[in-house]
Amino acid sequence: RAVFPAGVKIVALGEAEFEAYAIDSTGQGWAWGLGDAGSLCLGGEKKLTIPEKVPGMTEAVAVQGGEHHVLWLLKNGTVEACGLNAAGQLGVGAAIGEASTPLPVPGLTGVLEISAGNKSSAARTSSGAVYMWGANFNGQVGIGSSANRIYKPSRVPLPGPATDISAGGDFFYNSHTLALVQGVPYGWGADDSGQVGDGQTADKRSPAVSTAWSGLDLTQIAAGGESSFGLTAEGDVYALGSDEGEALGTGLRGSSLTPLLIDTGVAEISATALDAMDR
Repeated sequence: RAVFPAGVKIVALGEAEFEAYAIDSTGQGWAWGLGDAGSLCLGGEKKLTIPEKVPGMTEAVAVQGGEHHVLWLLKNGTVEACGLNAAGQLGVGAAIGEASTPLPVPGLTGVLEISAGNKSSAARTSSGAVYMWGANFNGQVGIGSSANRIYKPSRVPLPGPATDISAGGDFFYNSHTLALVQGVPYGWGADDSGQVGDGQTADKRSPAVSTAWSGLDLTQIAAGGESSFGLTAEGDVYALGSDEGEALGTGLRGSSLTPLLIDTGVAEISATALDAMDR
């Protein structure tokens, strides 16, 4: 259990591969864990077993971590990032290799939602526009580019406003991204286990309609490692893709190109590499 000072009320959580993050009721950010590549945002490489305040991070509303990087969403709709930038996952250009204190991600305003994949990052604005940056080895940035690294936020070509986004992946070479666009699920990136949900197993560098979810009335999507999850308006949770590490929660021990019902009566879902959670 993470121990915070008396009187501190935590209202949001996030996690990276070896780090954890929290935001309290005042907007103050907290971090603890291994801290490689400055990913704790504390001004250096620190290893912490108890949470410590992130200096200057006093107006945060959401936090999401990837492998060795973290995104902070501020209440004014901007995004800041720290940690490793080898694949462009901080969105601050190629000249910076890593950042141990939060840096503003240029070109982003009006952001409502953030998501961090293994070495990629995503943001959704109040208009429903989706921007991505970082590792693109499988097309997980979704802009149709063959470049392996995208160093600045780039708008993903979607046919309408998105209402939910989720970036996933175990490694830079199997990451994928999901989005809900006016109720229609889309996916792009690595798809060797069918995790994009279009019934195919070839990588996509641009958004493809995730036809496997058709008729399920999804309200939320979540990208895991090589698996994907969807929550319906009725509270049913479905999963498809790889069951490595029993990620699908079905005992399948294989892959499924079609959604499998795994739970009911659920209000919220979350997924990371090799595992998923619902509430």
